[in-house]
Amino acid sequence: MEKIKRKLSIVSVCILIFVFLFPSFQQVFADGEEREVVTKVLHINNINNNKALEQIETLVGLNCNYGETAYIGEYFSVYNAEDDNLFFVYPIYVNSKCKYLAEVSMEGIASLTTNVDMIEKIKNLPSNQYILYIDNGRLYAESSLNNIFIKQMKFINEDKVSEFAEYSFEEKEEYLKVIYGIDEIDYIDVFSEQLTYIVCNDKNYSRSVDIGRDGTLTTYQCSITNFVPQGGYNLCWAASSATIIKYKTGISFSATSLADKYNMSYIIGGSMSQVKKILADFGLSYKTLLSRMQWTQIKENINADKPFIIFMKGKDKEKNVKHTLTGYGYGCIIRDTAANIRTVYAWDPNGEKISFLYESASTIVTSGYLLSWESSVY
Repeated sequence: MEKIKRKLSIVSVCILIFVFLFPSFQQVFADGEEREVVTKVLHINNINNNKALEQIETLVGLNCNYGETAYIGEYFSVYNAEDDNLFFVYPIYVNSKCKYLAEVSMEGIASLTTNVDMIEKIKNLPSNQYILYIDNGRLYAESSLNNIFIKQMKFINEDKVSEFAEYSFEEKEEYLKVIYGIDEIDYIDVFSEQLTYIVCNDKNYSRSVDIGRDGTLTTYQCSITNFVPQGGYNLCWAASSATIIKYKTGISFSATSLADKYNMSYIIGGSMSQVKKILADFGLSYKTLLSRMQWTQIKENINADKPFIIFMKGKDKEKNVKHTLTGYGYGCIIRDTAANIRTVYAWDPNGEKISFLYESASTIVTSGYLLSWESSVY
């Protein structure tokens, strides 16, 4: 009996030591473990998961502050019915709170966003199994009982409904089975799954604020504090331009007020030449480029405290999709000898800061859409 008591005491002490030494580990999913409601969301296998994790680790390392520990949670799947693309969302926890989401294409290309609203909305869904999908710029969670609006992902000119959105829940399941060649649809509780990866400062990853360097990585960022959103209109070009105008001249515009100044439509997007002219009207000298910027040019712009504009394109089932971002920073190894580490920081006027690897920047997922870097104003 004494031996059993002694063994139990040793086990108890070991558990207490583990809890004391690793408090962040036990807290990451604490909220999820205590919830009475069990919400499960679509989980289709990502065959490029390892590739995605490597990219996410790099991006998180270039965004975390020194001394922070980050964990990547289990991913879930979102189907975009507009461009017929599936992508994966990885929650990233820093100091026990979800601080970033990684949006990952089926090819394993990751981008990191600071907008984590999706996670909070999913946490508050009624208990059930949900298919997450995007239609007409809106993210929905549909179960066998209801279809719930989650958030606006981006502005869409026309109020239309896709064929997928009109399917019943069971029909949506069957459709996904067919196009992705799977026998069963899987659902996971993202708030109780085991953590799959530990990243950040265990590899001496760190970041600087504005201009500086610390550890093995360095980041350079323009000190923009007023990022302009496009609001409920197709004014990403105006929001990107207004962000730069405010930063470089101190003159404030909303996306709509800048469009009004130039009598431009809220629906038809602005071209590169129009954006260049608008910036020139405020004394800002920019050039246009019908391709992605060279890495050396990105560094040159940011080192000169000059944000740039990224023109992107995508494609839904019926038409080309256009979008613009404001590039405001870059990250790399101090000597910049590793191409796979090179990172671009950008403002997505849909309302989120994102970062992505330059090497993979030809096609990324942002705001739930697969887009490629088509041209630049620099």
